[in-house]
Amino acid sequence: MSIFCNIDEIVETIRSNNEVGRKCTLLIGAGCSESAGVPTAQGFVEL
Repeated sequence: MSIFCNIDEIVETIRSNNEVGRKCTLLIGAGCSESAGVPTAQGFVEL
């Protein structure tokens, strides 16, 4: 079992889990940009 997957696999997993009522939390790292609308660490604290 690999711990690595591509974005299509992630999307499909989230979509199929949503269909059966399972929620998820997506933890992301520094590779995502605030300019893309992803809150900074401070932004998450303020949520």
